[in-house]
Amino acid sequence: MQLLDGIAGAVLAVTVTLIVVDLTRGTGHFNLGQGIVSTTMGIGASLSTTFAGYMSDRFGSTIAFFGLAAIAAVGLAAVWALMTETRPGENE
Repeated sequence: MQLLDGIAGAVLAVTVTLIVVDLTRGTGHFNLGQGIVSTTMGIGASLSTTFAGYMSDRFGSTIAFFGLAAIAAVGLAAVWALMTETRPGENE
């Protein structure tokens, strides 16, 4: 489990940085974009722990897990639907 967590963390860190680079290319605002994304991810991590603890205390660990999984699924669906390709194509 720790191996998978480490791989996922490494992939996430690289992917997020590449997306920020693509979105801020030529603007000079990479550091600002990276700071906003990192702050948002930190807030999300704090809120998810609080939410999971509350859900686990009130309804049990299984419900807490499925609650966080449902939130992650909604986030994935939103990214899938709203995130366009950030890297310019060869024809542009």
